[in-house]
Amino acid sequence: MRRLVLILALLILIAALGIWSTAQTSGFFQRYPGGTAHAVYQIIDQKLTNPLKLGFDVQPASGDQLTVTTTNQITASRAELDGGGISEGVAAAQLAINDPAVQALMGQQLQMGTTYVLPGGARFSTDQATTIVGVPVIEGTLTDPQKPDQRTRLAFAEGDAALTLPFPPLIQTQKLQDGQYQTIFSLQLIEFSHQP
Repeated sequence: MRRLVLILALLILIAALGIWSTAQTSGFFQRYPGGTAHAVYQIIDQKLTNPLKLGFDVQPASGDQLTVTTTNQITASRAELDGGGISEGVAAAQLAINDPAVQALMGQQLQMGTTYVLPGGARFSTDQATTIVGVPVIEGTLTDPQKPDQRTRLAFAEGDAALTLPFPPLIQTQKLQDGQYQTIFSLQLIEFSHQP
């Protein structure tokens, strides 16, 4: 049992590091404005009974250095822990974050009521300005002609929060089932703070 827990912890860590590597390759740390930041994202996936939480803390160190701490937390049955559903949930998050359309929109100054045509013919239409845990965001719907039975709700941070968050505050994949869209995956910001 102890070996199983260690193997599972290692798999989750590897998957979480894959998500974090996206922040590294996207230029997040080059844009980071400094100070201390704390963010926690919640992953909900059809294969998980309970949400998976991914935490990121960034603190200034000496000179131009930053100390980055990542955490992950899940409560799951032994069968779930043994079945690989958790690593699949983290892998789904990595795929959602690395989607070419999402990457094309990150860092953009989005305008309300605008439709953006993206690589491969995908379209992102903004429809509301709101907040997620105090972070001002612009939300909209991403559609892709290659996935006609699916849509993705996205929220992108505005202002300083856009520079201190490694990922969009919301990525929610919905699939058309029995004439209605059902959420099959969600990555959402549930905690955020930044001190300059």
